[in-house]
Amino acid sequence: MARISRKLVSDSFYQHEIEEELRERGLSWSFHGDDNDALTLVLRKLNEIRSSELYPHSDAQYSEACAAKG
Repeated sequence: MARISRKLVSDSFYQHEIEEELRERGLSWSFHGDDNDALTLVLRKLNEIRSSELYPHSDAQYSEACAAKG
């Protein structure tokens, strides 16, 4: 019986999470070239999107440092 390495399982899970986030956001992405380059580009784009989003949270969740920033 062939064994699946932990690295393969980890990489597959990570890629699935990225694909799921793309689906949830209604984004499509065509992968071209090297897998690592494609993954880097996708993560860069997702980080750009995330950094422009505001995450709702209640006043009870504010830390003192967060409240000081406004």
